[in-house]
Amino acid sequence: RELTNVTMTIRRSETCLPQGMGRGFNPKLAAAEVLQLLAGKADPEWMTKASPKYLEFTGGAMTGAYGPRLADQMPFIIQTLRDDPMSRQAVATIWDPQKDLAQVHGDRPCTVYISFMIRRGALITSTYMRSQDVYLGLTYDLVMFGQLHQTVASILDVEPGDHVHAVQSMHLYERDIEKAANITMPPMWPIDTLYGLDAESWAEVQHLAYSIAYDTDFADETFTEAWLRKYSEDARS
Repeated sequence: RELTNVTMTIRRSETCLPQGMGRGFNPKLAAAEVLQLLAGKADPEWMTKASPKYLEFTGGAMTGAYGPRLADQMPFIIQTLRDDPMSRQAVATIWDPQKDLAQVHGDRPCTVYISFMIRRGALITSTYMRSQDVYLGLTYDLVMFGQLHQTVASILDVEPGDHVHAVQSMHLYERDIEKAANITMPPMWPIDTLYGLDAESWAEVQHLAYSIAYDTDFADETFTEAWLRKYSEDARS
């Protein structure tokens, strides 16, 4: 099943942690993806600790991982918006034609670009995806993009505004239709919230994310417990 050219606006990205919805959500995988994105890393061994079957969904590699592709761009994003808060040029490109069109590999990024701008004192983050699995992928992507959105807003000392998420092909595989139909709203919403890393620069974000990723054992912890344990005194509550 497919919808084309879908755009959704998430007014409160901090509420995108899908707990208590009657679906199989792996908080360890969400944590691993977020931390590697922010740290600028792509570590297959660490990802499989969070989800043993992870590489089955990436063609056996992580050539399309977002972290390394964003690592060198994000400092310029931050500086661009500090120099000119009204800038329309804070755009980070993930899709690389030389890598993703010219070479044959099994892991091409689904996200084409992520852009940021500040309006009325709030950060607006826009993501554009060529492809989105609404049952499996969307769940984790909104956590990852929500955390990125909150973190950039925290660095720039502005309020987190809308996250506008556009998708060229939003689809649901037939094998997941029945499972998707059983998703329910939790009795309390939101059950938990995402926090932006408390940092003043992207280099500090990378250091903190790397430290959390490799110093934390997620075996018996939920995403939020593990995340907040490292910097609970500085986290915005």
